[in-house]
Amino acid sequence: MAIGQGLASLRSRGTAALLGVPTKPVEIDLLNDVVFKGATIRGVFARRMYETWHQVENVLVGGRLNLDSVISHKIPARDYEQAFDSCPPTRR
Repeated sequence: MAIGQGLASLRSRGTAALLGVPTKPVEIDLLNDVVFKGATIRGVFARRMYETWHQVENVLVGGRLNLDSVISHKIPARDYEQAFDSCPPTRR
């Protein structure tokens, strides 16, 4: 779902860097979200992983992406147990 939403939000001629292992097949609108946009999709593995993290860090630190709408709690690292306990159980 997130991959499809990300590709739908991608600008024309944009590049999507994908990292992770989906637990089930991912459906995307290949025609509209990749072909007609002229999008580039890069699979990220160990050699590019840190480069990608630095790019995302620069976007976040530079204030170019506002994540306030997706952050529900801010909990200090020392209270990590409380943070994990507050998460709903995952479904597999």
